[in-house]
Amino acid sequence: MKVKDRISIIAGVDLSVKRGSALSVLDLREGVLTLMKVDFEGLLRALKSANVVSVDSPISYKPPFRDFEREMIRRGFKLLPLSLKGMKDLTNLGRSLLMELSSQGVAVLETHPSSALKVIGSPNPPERFKCLEELGRDFKDSLLCLLASYAFIRQKLIVFKGNDGILVLPGSETLWDDLFNEVSFIRQDDPRGTCNKTDKARDQRKP
Repeated sequence: MKVKDRISIIAGVDLSVKRGSALSVLDLREGVLTLMKVDFEGLLRALKSANVVSVDSPISYKPPFRDFEREMIRRGFKLLPLSLKGMKDLTNLGRSLLMELSSQGVAVLETHPSSALKVIGSPNPPERFKCLEELGRDFKDSLLCLLASYAFIRQKLIVFKGNDGILVLPGSETLWDDLFNEVSFIRQDDPRGTCNKTDKARDQRKP
């Protein structure tokens, strides 16, 4: 049985210390993509049923750079040092999320949206989901985190691994289109959201 066949709910989190975190959750059974802004407790509630969650935050700490981050920098990726106060605070929150979700059996992966863009380019949303173009950067980053979760279940990852942890990136440019072929409907928690309307794309998905 393939990994994808055993997983029903995947998510991506653009984690934030000072403001609500942007969250993208995809129910692969129903084809429903949910976008929301939540605090830490809201994250835990929203992700309690998830199988795989990818987060834009360090989930291990060894300043200024972890061993796998130094390898990424050598390959041209740009990362912030963990010795910065903001990064230390973000890491503490990321580690708390890791502990809470892992205790519930949720797989938590660390990813990095701007590095993902270096691999896959700057993909546009499909025509039927043009509303996504109006989303802020936080939500766009959460979608790139979601893409890392999708890459995990499709087993198409780039993995940077060391003694200090692991970071994953989507490993194929085609994964973005493949991800949205799974989506039939987009729901936004904000009633004013540009995507918060019934979408009739369920029958338009590519075979």
